[in-house]
Amino acid sequence: MEGSRFSLLSYDVAVDLPAIIKQRALEIGFDLAGIAPLGAWRDLEFSRRWVEQGRGGEMRYLANPKRDDPHLILPSVQSVICVGLVYNAPLPYSTEVGKKSPVVSGQSSVAENSKLKGTDIERRTTDHGPLTTDNGGAPACAWISRYAWGQDYHEVMRARLEALRAVVAELAPSAETRVYVDTGPIVERAFARLSGIGWAAKNTCLINERQGSWFFLGVMLTSLALEPDLPAPDRCGSCTVCLEACPTGALIEPYVMDASRCIAYFNIELKGSIPEEFRPAIGMNVFGCDICQDVCPWNSKGSRQLSVLSSQSETETRSQEAEDRRQNEKRPLPVVSGQLQPASDQLSAVSRKSRRKAATTTQREFQPLWIEKRKQPSAVLQRTEGNGQLTPNAGRPTSDSGLRTTNNEQLTMDPGPRTTDHGQLTTDNGPPAGERVSSFEFRVSNSRFPFSSFQFPVSLFHPPLEALALLSEDDFRRLFAHSPLKRVKYRGWLRNLCVAMGNSGDRRFVRWLERAVQHPDPIVREHATWALQRLSRE
Repeated sequence: MEGSRFSLLSYDVAVDLPAIIKQRALEIGFDLAGIAPLGAWRDLEFSRRWVEQGRGGEMRYLANPKRDDPHLILPSVQSVICVGLVYNAPLPYSTEVGKKSPVVSGQSSVAENSKLKGTDIERRTTDHGPLTTDNGGAPACAWISRYAWGQDYHEVMRARLEALRAVVAELAPSAETRVYVDTGPIVERAFARLSGIGWAAKNTCLINERQGSWFFLGVMLTSLALEPDLPAPDRCGSCTVCLEACPTGALIEPYVMDASRCIAYFNIELKGSIPEEFRPAIGMNVFGCDICQDVCPWNSKGSRQLSVLSSQSETETRSQEAEDRRQNEKRPLPVVSGQLQPASDQLSAVSRKSRRKAATTTQREFQPLWIEKRKQPSAVLQRTEGNGQLTPNAGRPTSDSGLRTTNNEQLTMDPGPRTTDHGQLTTDNGPPAGERVSSFEFRVSNSRFPFSSFQFPVSLFHPPLEALALLSEDDFRRLFAHSPLKRVKYRGWLRNLCVAMGNSGDRRFVRWLERAVQHPDPIVREHATWALQRLSRE
């Protein structure tokens, strides 16, 4: 073997190894694939300084020194294979459903310099209207970040990366490899940028010109010396819509996020109390936040973005290209030796689809799961009839056991008879006999919701807040055992629900919150008290 070219005995021909690896990556199911050199030192230095400045908040794992040099992970590493997988289910964005439900996004109109200004945020309105105390009987709905609607992406990506690693092992048996999906001490985004599968945008996400930014990243460190692809040019231009849209001013300048101000940091990564001054801006986001990607023109559904891109005059286009070059000069560049330009017959960074709008996926793993209810009268999740009495809701028949679950009642991808390409989440809504039951349960019999204007099953896409609030700790653990939602843990889940209820403007949550004030955990009690006070002022 010499460099990235070798002879396969079965074919007895010289083969372009990078092209084969990238093509096989697409065949395995990835949507993007590229090869990066190790010359990401400027990017890695920027990441290190960012952590030292405290931008990572309490995410102390970001200070791992192995993140500064991939050789500390794999001493023989010479190249990084980068892949992307689109998770964008074909459903509306949070900013779109917000037009019908004014408190979904919690997005401010225009905050001065995108910063919070003292008590002004307490009466902040959304970009679609003011917080309301009367929703006409419609259920207040929460927002869960679209990446968390389906199966845990770590599981999906890891399985495909292992398949790709098997391909590399077959092609080059002596090669050493390590694979990572957002869990190891490596700055995936830095190498993905150099691999050409996307540019680092002003919202700090990676954007692919043809796919948008709704894709997961995975990397494989390898001892193979593979010819790298060229980095993608920065195409953000003069656009700053993401910075202007961020409700908490987390995007403190183009290409720089202060994660300690980010909504996704508050409701996922932060384990303690959410700073009170930021709570109103969180809106109805109970897990993550999609706003800076929702508003990005490169994530257009098609028509808006195409009109923006195609209506430019020739002069405007040249001006945009010049701006792109200037922006590229400001961004960290790879420190590499040798020729960057791939050979004419080499497959460059490639994508499965070619279109200038945000790509979507119908893969079952990333469609919104459903919360189902068992038909037995003993089910924990019940509904309130018109007379205010709690009665069991039999729902649709499921099976003899009342379940639509597999693998010891874990998350299932079975879409059921009601759906086509949407997955389904089911449970028996109560622990089996003999299982430990939490001493404090938010069961309907205790919380006494005086309203129920939704019916099960409930999708994780824009779900009624009430439905999420009915889950016990055992329900949460069982339902989300294979979901990204498990990361927040039940205490964080209740904390986030309290914040959303306080922002809903709906006083019908008062009884649930009064119950939450009695919770044994001080974090839950604190946020429930805040929510009650906020609702009392509406």
